[in-house]
Formats: sequence, structure tokens, C-alpha cells
Amino acid sequence: MRRTIQVISFILALMLCVSALADSPLNMNMAKSIAGSLEGVPEKSRERTDSIVIAVPDLRGVTNPLWANTQGDSYMTSLMFDELVFFDEYGLPGNGLADVTVSEDGLTYTFLLKNARYSDLALVKSDDFINTIYILLMPGYDGSFDISRLPILGAEPYLAGTTDSILGLNRLDDNRFSVTLTRKLADALDLFAIPAMRVEHFGSAIRPIEIKEDETATRLWYEGRLREIKESEANLAAYGQYDLVSLEKGGRAVFAANQDYWRAKPSTGTFELLVVPVGEEYKAIAEGTVDIALCYPLVDEINELWQNGQGFVSMYSWLGDVTGYIGFNYGNPIFADFAVRQAIARGLNRAEIIKATLDSWARLPGMTLFDTFSKSADVLGELYPFSTESAAALLDEAGWASDGTTRAKNGVPLEFSIVIPQESPMATVIETELYKMADSLTIKLTVDKLPFEEWLARVTSGEADAYVAARRIPVSPALAANTFALDSQLNDEGFDSGSAERFINWANLETDRTRQSIVYEGLYQQLYLELSVIPIYRRFEYLMVNARVRNFYISTGHEITSDAYRMIVTTSLGVEQ
Repeated sequence: MRRTIQVISFILALMLCVSALADSPLNMNMAKSIAGSLEGVPEKSRERTDSIVIAVPDLRGVTNPLWANTQGDSYMTSLMFDELVFFDEYGLPGNGLADVTVSEDGLTYTFLLKNARYSDLALVKSDDFINTIYILLMPGYDGSFDISRLPILGAEPYLAGTTDSILGLNRLDDNRFSVTLTRKLADALDLFAIPAMRVEHFGSAIRPIEIKEDETATRLWYEGRLREIKESEANLAAYGQYDLVSLEKGGRAVFAANQDYWRAKPSTGTFELLVVPVGEEYKAIAEGTVDIALCYPLVDEINELWQNGQGFVSMYSWLGDVTGYIGFNYGNPIFADFAVRQAIARGLNRAEIIKATLDSWARLPGMTLFDTFSKSADVLGELYPFSTESAAALLDEAGWASDGTTRAKNGVPLEFSIVIPQESPMATVIETELYKMADSLTIKLTVDKLPFEEWLARVTSGEADAYVAARRIPVSPALAANTFALDSQLNDEGFDSGSAERFINWANLETDRTRQSIVYEGLYQQLYLELSVIPIYRRFEYLMVNARVRNFYISTGHEITSDAYRMIVTTSLGVEQ
């Protein structure tokens, strides 16, 4: 009985902490339930005396950090690669693998590299980071980074083919380089959070001088180089906390400690990532299969852990940066009609979806898209409350007439398909509510629940009309803005908004970070006004850790694996986290 009361108190504490979270762009106020004993630790985990296992929902096997874009692959690459700039727990950038100095005029950033080494003990060099910048600026690059907003001196003429190199990128020596901008940018440092792509392994990304005047040769060179870089075994050029030992796609990745890691020798010899289906993380923790899991918050499973005497689990929760939403393929002209997007937002009972699944472990974003960056979202409230009548009226007024069974405009039926990853515990509930919405509005809708890989292929290929997804918002509002910038490859939906572009351009001209943050809040309010995507929920993060694992560092500013080198396996409890 005592354990059940402890769980109830923990849940109440979580609810009480919500109001304290609104003042910081990143939430680090968290509720904790710290394990007081190692009694009950499963034998499976006790047998791992020098190994830590983390649950991940996926493992596609992308070891190149420039293209890793799922949680499992991001964990994997964060173990193998460090970035030039690190974000702290408040989402602010600072020294990472380099010490950074900025000139008085705010235009030149000089990076002094620390002694990071590749597996052959060669030092990570300034050339390797310069190489990364050239890769990220390549025409056709389609990965998970975007530094195109950095106004690097000489980038435009180089990409236009009128110069042989980028004037603002200067190698000073093996461990120093500088980047000069054409104008001061308040959040420029955020965009330097990039890994090193070793020239000796990936090859140079600087365009050969002899082909610059031949458009066809230049295009083919870029295509070939990007393909070669993307397909290279990136783990062979790693320099991070752990080295990849084995990889089973969709299953397990095993890592060994990098004995020459620049921050400190990792405290635990082996690190593993194990794919655990969403919703089964609790069972994996209880059985000792994994030591750490960022879980889908299911209250029944939390209670079960404690009621069964498994008080060896420490629990942490905070209002996180995972937002679930409906995204649109703007190649379908139906979604260019704002009335259609409004009708979906008002006709879909999003509050019921939350109630039936996440309950009090999530909230409906109000007014500001990605309200992690907003201080006014709760005050402004929900702009598109659930109302079938209002949704139908919007469609009627926009010319989408209904005959009681179908709805059309100028002979074009209002019909589309939407795909949902079937692994999501919310999939069935979302599907049910989508069909209710479609029936009430006489929209012809097809909902497909697909395995993750098939879902991803449909979305990335543009074959899906619309899709349900969950996205962890980047720690920086500048990085998040790239996902809606018209000229960014991160704008998967192809969303095109003159108003949003004006906000982004305004932010690009701001030299003061505080003023710029106000501009970004305006951007995210504008994106919600225009319903670039339809947010369904913002979720609490819920982390479970076997008490035998100590010295971990929790922050929404970066992955928990980013500080894996500090983690230790213990046989006795030490100081509380």
C-alpha cells in the first residue's frame, strides 16, 4: 500500500510542477521519485557489471550524424560524435569540442579545438569541421542539419561558381579555424552545433577548381560526393565517447568505451542501445532487460512497477518538447485552402485523443505552435476549440458544399488519405477520432496505420496526403524555424507562407538575442494562426532509470547519451541525482 501512495504522490507532484515550467524556454523543473534501495534489482541487470543498456524505439542504423533523424539513430550518433558547440540545460549554446571566441564586431567566430582523437589516435582537425560546413552547404544535401541561415562571407559566390572556395572559412592551423559572417546574427552560435566529418575518411567536400565552369560536371560531382559521404561507414571516423562494436538494424547496437575520449575516459566499459516497442519499456525495465528508458507515460504501468515491489526504479518527469501533430503534403492543393486546415483543427476532438491516451501527461498546445518557446501560450488559450458545427460552417463558407454524404468544391471532392505509424500507442484512438471528424463533416478520408519504415517512406516520398507524427522540437527556436523556412530541406511539408518568411527574415536581421526571441514567438504564433501543421499534444517526458546506474545528466537541451561517459554502474547507492 505504501508504494501505491508513493506513486500517487509522485503523480500529484507532476501535476503541481506544470505551472512552474512556463518561464524557461527549456523545462528543467522536474518531478522526481528516487529509488531508495537496490533491493529487487533484476538478476539480468545485476549480471551486467560494466555495461549499461538504454531502450530506444527504433534503430534504422544510420551512423552518419548528418543524416540521423530518429531517436535511436540520434542516440547512436551522439555516442560516436561530439559537436563543435554544446547546448546547456536551458538550451543556450556554449563551448563544446571547441572553445569559442567572438570578435568585437560580432562577425568572426574563432574555434580552438580540444584534443579529440579518432580511433587511430589522429587528432580531430580544423579541416574536418571546415569540411562539414562545405558538406552542409552542398546543393542537394538532404540531411538533418541546416546552416543555410549562417551569412558566411563568400558562401554565395562560391555556390554560384564564381569563386574557388568560401572566403569566410579560414584554417588558422591544425586545431584553430575561423568563420566570418557578413552581418551579425544573434543566434549564429546555435547553428555551429555540428560534428566533424574527417577529410581523410569522407574525402574533401570542396568543389574541384577545374569543374566550376561546367554546370553538368559540377552537378554530377555534388551528387556523387553527397552519395559517397552518405554511404560511407561513418562509425570508422568516430571520435566520441564510445566506439561502435556491432550493429543489428532494428535490434541492438553495442559500443565499447573510447579510452582516449577528450573529456574523460568513460566510466562504463560497454554501452548498448536495444530496440523496445513503444509501450513496453516498463516491462523491459522491470525485467532488467534495459537500465534506462524514456517512456511513453502509462500510469497503470507506473503503478504496477511499484506494487510489485520494484522500487529500484528512479522516475523523472517534466513537460518536454515532444509535440504530436498532423502534417500536410502541400503538394496536394486541397491543403492550400486555409478553411480545410481550420475545419480539420476544429472538427478533430484533440482533447478526447489526449484524454483517452496520455491523459494528464500531455496538454493541448494553445495558440502558439511549439509552445516550448512561448511565454504567452497559456494566457492566449486555444484558438481552434473543438466544434463540429463551426468546422462545417467554415467549409460551407469556403465553397465546400455537402450533399449529406460527400463534400466538393468546383467539382473537386474533399478527400484525402492520412498515414499513422502503427507502433504508436495513440494510433487507434487517433484513427477513430479522425474517422469521426470525417463522418461529421462528410469528408472522404482514408486512414492507413503502417509499420514505421513504410510510414516513413510514404511521408518522405511525398506519397502521403497527410500524416500523424511526433517531433522533438530542437532546443533552439532558430533551429526549429528551419523546419518551416521555404528554402530549407527540413521543410518536409513544403509549407509556403509569406508571413512566416517575413518573421524568419526579421529574426535573421536581429543582433540581440532577447529581441530575437520575441520575433521567434511571433513566428510560432503566426504558424499556429496559419495552421502549418495541426498540433495534437505536447507530451511530458517520462524517464525511468535502474538505481544501479548513477551520474547521468538529464536535460531537454541534448540527448541523455550525450553525457554517457559520466555514467557508472554501482552496487551501492550514492548521492541522489
